[in-house]
Amino acid sequence: MLHLIGAGGHAGVVADVARRAGAGEITLWSDAPPDLARFPVGTSWSDIRALDSTYAVILAFGDLAARRAVRARFALAPVALVDPSAVIGWGVTLGLGVVAMPACVLNAGARIEDDAIINTGVIVEHDCVVGRNAHLSPGARLGGAVTVGESAHLGIGAIVLPGLAVGAGAVVGAGAVVTRDVEPRATVVGVPARAVRT
Repeated sequence: MLHLIGAGGHAGVVADVARRAGAGEITLWSDAPPDLARFPVGTSWSDIRALDSTYAVILAFGDLAARRAVRARFALAPVALVDPSAVIGWGVTLGLGVVAMPACVLNAGARIEDDAIINTGVIVEHDCVVGRNAHLSPGARLGGAVTVGESAHLGIGAIVLPGLAVGAGAVVGAGAVVTRDVEPRATVVGVPARAVRT
């Protein structure tokens, strides 16, 4: 049985990846019952207050701060969920609880650390490192040898040019093109990406 924490739109995508990847029973854990018609057949729901802290889980929601808090309470599933349409290159390593969504490409030598989200259509080129709990939104692109820090978030369609670093906790806005390193906890937007005050 696969245990997913979450019941929103992201959980629906994660449950669908799990179904396509051949997972058996899927249980959603959340504080309110979801509309199970939005989830693959055979998905069930349980109240998160009854979730035993010894269960291994996949986090199926996108809010990075909430993910850190929940992850501190529960063990991560000892698997990565990889959609069958994903392209996984030679020497790629996937940490615990990683979810690789449909049509993503992880090229040779990439390392994806625990609990990272590699969303639909993301391209991670060779020798990149995506840190723990990082979230790459749909269509994000990393050139070769990019480093994305822990809990960083790249928006939809963001691009990071080769060899650059996005610091821990940084946010790269949707459609931004990163042409120089991004400091930890900075927010950058635009083409080329520039820091903004938050």
